[in-house]
Order: sequence, then C-alpha cells, then structure tokens
Amino acid sequence: MTDVLLSWDTEDPIHPEADDALLRLCRLLSAAGVQGNFFVVGEKARLLRERGRRDCLEALAEHEVDYHGNCWFEFPEAAMVYGELPWDQAVNRGIEIELNGLHDVAEITGHWPVAWVQHQNNVSAMMPVIMRKCGVRVWNGGFASGDGMLGWLYDEAVISRAGHVLSLQGDWTAGDSDPLNPVTPDRAVDPEAELRNFQEQFDKLAERKSVVVPLGHPTCWEMSEWWGWYEWDDMFHHRVPGPYPRGRQFRRVPRRSEADREAHYAWTRRAVEWLAARADVRVTTFGEYYQRVAEPKLSWLTLEAVDALAAASADGPAHLALAGTTLSAADALGVLAHLFCYITRQGRLPERVPVQRLDGPAEAPWPAQPAKLVRASLFDLAPQVYDQCVERRRIPGVMRCRVDVGPAVAVMALARAWLHYRREGAWPVEVAVEPASALPKAAEMPFFAHPSNASSHAPEGFHSETIAERVRWQSWSYREFRS
Repeated sequence: MTDVLLSWDTEDPIHPEADDALLRLCRLLSAAGVQGNFFVVGEKARLLRERGRRDCLEALAEHEVDYHGNCWFEFPEAAMVYGELPWDQAVNRGIEIELNGLHDVAEITGHWPVAWVQHQNNVSAMMPVIMRKCGVRVWNGGFASGDGMLGWLYDEAVISRAGHVLSLQGDWTAGDSDPLNPVTPDRAVDPEAELRNFQEQFDKLAERKSVVVPLGHPTCWEMSEWWGWYEWDDMFHHRVPGPYPRGRQFRRVPRRSEADREAHYAWTRRAVEWLAARADVRVTTFGEYYQRVAEPKLSWLTLEAVDALAAASADGPAHLALAGTTLSAADALGVLAHLFCYITRQGRLPERVPVQRLDGPAEAPWPAQPAKLVRASLFDLAPQVYDQCVERRRIPGVMRCRVDVGPAVAVMALARAWLHYRREGAWPVEVAVEPASALPKAAEMPFFAHPSNASSHAPEGFHSETIAERVRWQSWSYREFRS
C-alpha cells in the first residue's frame, strides 16, 4: 500500500487569482472524496482574511491545514542565519518568529497546523525543535538530502520531501517575461499527455517508495510565473546577513490563458480521481499518517529488553527497534543512565526502566577517545548524564567522570558494564572503550551526512559549516518509524 499525501504550498500573497485557485483545488478534492494537505503561510492566511475570502477558508476547512512559515520570502530573519547563534538563543529566536504565524494560521483557518515545511532549504538544526515546541507534529521537509527520510527526529515525525515528491504542476515552469511587455501565453497544455505522464511517474516512484507526496502551488494553476524581474535581485541577493527588508511592492505577472488554466484543472481532477480509485493507494493526510506511526508517550523496558539495548550499543551508539517501540541513540543513553542511577539511589535492580525521548547534543559531542573507566567512574557518570537529561531534555556533549567523556563513550561503557553484570553477576572492575565515532551510525545517512544550505534565501556567498555540523550531531536523535 502506497500512502499518498496530496500537498500544496499555499503562499502567493500577490495575486488574488491564487486565492481562486485555492478555492477550486479544495472543492476539486472534496468532490473526489479525498483530503488535501495545504501548507499555508501566515501572510497568506492574513491576506485571505483581509480580502474577505470566507469561501476559501470554508473550503479549506474540509482539508488538513499545515504550515509554511510566518511570512512569504519576508522572513524577519532567515533560519540559516540565526541558526548560527548559540543553540537555546536560536531556538528562542525561531519561536519568536514562528509562533505568531502559527497562531494566525490557526485562528484564521480554525485548525492548528499538523505539519510544516521550510521555504526551499532555509532551515537550521534548530527548526524541527522549534516546531515541536510549538505543537507541530510532522516535518515534511529536510536538509536537502538526496533520497530523503522517513522516521523520527526530536520526537517529531519526519516525512521528508527529498526523494518522495512528484510534481502536480505538469510542464509548468517559472518563466521570465519582460515586465514592460507582459504577454499572456496563448498555448494550452494537453490534459491527456499531462495525466499520462503523471501516472507513469507515479508508478515509477511508488515502486521505490512507500510514501509519495504529489506537490504543487495553487498559484501555478492560474499564473504563468512567480513574479516580475524587478524583485528578483532584491529578494535573492542580500549583501549582509540579518533581517530581511520589508515593504517591497511586488508587480503582478501574466496570467495563464483560460484554455491553459482549464486544461490544468481538468487533468488534476482526473489524476486525483485516479489515485482515489486505486486499491493499492491510500490518499491520506499527515495527521492520519502520524496517528498510525505514533508510539505511546511513555514506554517501559524489561531488563531483558535492556539487555538487547546494551548489546546493540556496546560497540557504538545506534538507533534500534525494541519491545514494541523504537529508540534513538540518545534514548538508549537515557535508558542506561536511568538504570544505573536507579541502582545507585535505590540499591537494587528495577523491574522496568522508562524510555525518555531525548534530543541530541546542542554542543559538539566529545570525541570517542580510548578510555578506561573504573567501577566508581561508571556510577559517577550515570547521574551526570541522567540529571542533565532530566533538566534539559537532551544529552550532554561532554561529561566529567575523572576523565572527560562524550556520549559515545558513555553509552558504550554503560552498555558493556551492564552486559558484564548480567553475564557474571558482578560489576566489572574496569571497562575499556576503544576509539569510536562520536556520532551514531545514523550519521551516515544522506539526511545527516550531506546537509545543504544552498538556498536562494541565503545572503550572497553564505554557507555555514556550523549548521551542517549541528545537523550531523542530531543523528543522535534519529529513530525509525515502527513497522
């Protein structure tokens, strides 16, 4: 069964015709008996209210409302720029920017957004944390990695677009017309050819992917391009990092011909009906998908399950599926730290150990250098890890237990000590840990290994290895969807 998430980035604040496209697409989907997922920009929602488009909002109410940022290309500050600030400062800055937009979208549409996606690749490692703290449960974006990802990050479901998207815009391309001589194109797409191409591309993608995200922008059903020449340089070539300029006057662009528009709506309707009629396809929403993959907020592991966790972590931090739940490498470290703290403070073994959903480090994880930890060091180490995790809900980058150790050494040492105890009935006098990566195995995934800041929203020449490195750290937070 292939899950299909029909999605539209609803963002054009310039052209009222884009509002008409939103209305028609919502009604087209409702007539086919399926729900769409509309990623609404805060600025777009405010304009729908300002323009009195109750018809659009009422039609939108039959579908899922998602979030596409507070402002359309008018960010008070780009996430990739403030993402270089200290971690908590950046998180607070992002909440300050986005929470008002989320409230406006919720107030105007009547629905708190379920999912979110960034504009292009204007994203930092903190953005998923910011959205989770604001109550948005699904990230339909990513770090521009080649083949995308399905799984959990920071206890937020990630259904990345990379590798999963199929265009609903057909052969529509953003042209560059002369603003002094705007000409409405007189051609019309061939709806039969467009439908046939969509079906062929869908079947190819569905052979490789369990999730397909057909994606479009409502404005493209009405307008022939995004905007005029005069705005391009001002929007995309900022000379100095910092707040974006506001108050620009955007010029209208040519509209598609009536025949062209109607042909596009026609083949879109047939594509939606074709998907809805297929027995091997489930047209769904991000909210419904989330409910299917969501796990209990609190899970408990038996000591036998902890044995399996320790065996999987003894040679290096790793995510795993275990005892009806999934754990990130950070979760695994939290479980082991809780176990050792319980033993220290209670003087006995627990019956079960709770799973805590922890974030990866907000600072560079200490390299996994060779280390030898005596028994006292192990029982000094666990409370440090646990207390920091409880207080800050994330694993520390470094801990002091007679020697400096990072989370990789910590999880390996605690896992090996526990396995020794279970095998021998006594704690080891010393645990030796050889050199290992400071990052878990998930760091090798393209999603983490090759993050990109190649967005046209960036100041000229901007590329941040700081952001890329912080993205890689968060491989500690990754875990798979439970099958």
